[in-house]
Amino acid sequence: MGEIAASSHPSALELFRNILLASTSLPGVFPPVHVKVAAGDKMLEEMHVDGGPTRQVFLAPAHFSLRTFDKLYPTPPMRRIYVVKNGKLGPEYEAVKPNTLSISARSLFTLTKSQSIGDINRIYQIAQRDGAEFRLAAIPESFDAVSNQPFDPAYMKKLFQLGYEMGRIGEPWSRTPP
Repeated sequence: MGEIAASSHPSALELFRNILLASTSLPGVFPPVHVKVAAGDKMLEEMHVDGGPTRQVFLAPAHFSLRTFDKLYPTPPMRRIYVVKNGKLGPEYEAVKPNTLSISARSLFTLTKSQSIGDINRIYQIAQRDGAEFRLAAIPESFDAVSNQPFDPAYMKKLFQLGYEMGRIGEPWSRTPP
């Protein structure tokens, strides 16, 4: 995203916006984002959606070393990785109705939460391997506001206030994964 933002290409701003929009386009909930691409001498259109089905949190492929470009600098750069998890990392109890839809929805929630914790642990291991500082912020277990609908404004305001207070009173960053 940094390379795109720094680009002077006339389509850079549109591409940047499309990528951000696609990253919020949950499959089956929001429509995909159509992005025009050049393949050789052909113009094609790709459909993009949120990458959550493959990764909840992404830094770089695990085999890619953050030290790859060190030789381009007179001294190795300082590496600090910030991960912001928009959710709690610990277990969250919820009674589930004994029907297929409720059980499936809860299973999907549990799967994605578990996947995000695995992704965070993978990123931590990359940070350790490549000499990067690791910082993680998540919604604390003590936050007890409940969202009554998708994009609930009252819930979102409480969540914003919590984040603001966490930042105001000190460093909210954990240096290790859960």
